[in-house]
Amino acid sequence: ALVLFERPGPMSTMTWTIDLLTDMPQTRDGWWLLQTKAENVVGGYSSQSTTLWNADRQPVLVSRQNVAVFM
Repeated sequence: ALVLFERPGPMSTMTWTIDLLTDMPQTRDGWWLLQTKAENVVGGYSSQSTTLWNADRQPVLVSRQNVAVFM
């Protein structure tokens, strides 16, 4: 959510969950693809999601985070 602001400001994580989709997260050549979305930013709060894929396009991790934004 910080990239949406004109200047840096304080934030604090309220909740954060990480789900590993495999016992051994790995990639064959050192490359990963990370997608992070600020799904909703309103009223001083942000809901964000993250997915991490390996080089074979297999998702290995998903995450959700709720953040308080102090501006």
